[in-house]
Amino acid sequence: MKINFLHICELAFTSSDNYSLNVLRIFEGIKHRGLPAKFPKLTVVANVSPLTVGDHGFSIKILKPDKTMVMEVKSIFNFPTDAGSINLIGYF
Repeated sequence: MKINFLHICELAFTSSDNYSLNVLRIFEGIKHRGLPAKFPKLTVVANVSPLTVGDHGFSIKILKPDKTMVMEVKSIFNFPTDAGSINLIGYF
């Protein structure tokens, strides 16, 4: 699978026609003044192109600096034979 783009943003969704991807407020960086910190919701959006047809697994993990996992979004999706690319959206 080829990743065409990946963004961390406030919100992403497809329009009702399912052809337009809407990405709102792309984060340039995530900063906080101290620990513990509570962040607002965030969304990870990616556009990928298949290298092979069929089922593919996809996961996005948010890790602490010591590599322990904070949160994970997993999905399995199917690339049809005529797929040019597909948008993947993970909500945290």
